[in-house]
Amino acid sequence: MPAVLALFFGYVMSMFYRSFLAIVAQDLGRDLGFGAAELSSLSSAWLITFALSQIPLGTALDRFGVGRTVAACSFLTVVGATLFAVSQNFTVSLIAMAAIGAGCAANLMGATVHVALNFPPQRFAWM
Repeated sequence: MPAVLALFFGYVMSMFYRSFLAIVAQDLGRDLGFGAAELSSLSSAWLITFALSQIPLGTALDRFGVGRTVAACSFLTVVGATLFAVSQNFTVSLIAMAAIGAGCAANLMGATVHVALNFPPQRFAWM
């Protein structure tokens, strides 16, 4: 059960990173001088790297297991979030959002694989 809880909180963080730019857009634009185009590019960087990471993520989940894969991706998320927090320009912010997107990619699929491997098939729909 602790693994399911950790995966749940990882997924919640993924949802946060997916949408937090909409909440802080005004402040971020004012503080760093980003316009609508830059802010939408940051959001797109997250979404594109999240999507592109799904194929290698499936291979990593099969080869290294859920624990190692999710841990590595979570580390990448932390690195990206730290980089985003200290970024002072658009390029660094874009790289940081791409790292966060790639790191968050494991949260949903990692949880799905964990449930599929560790719970009876009859309970899968309820997880």
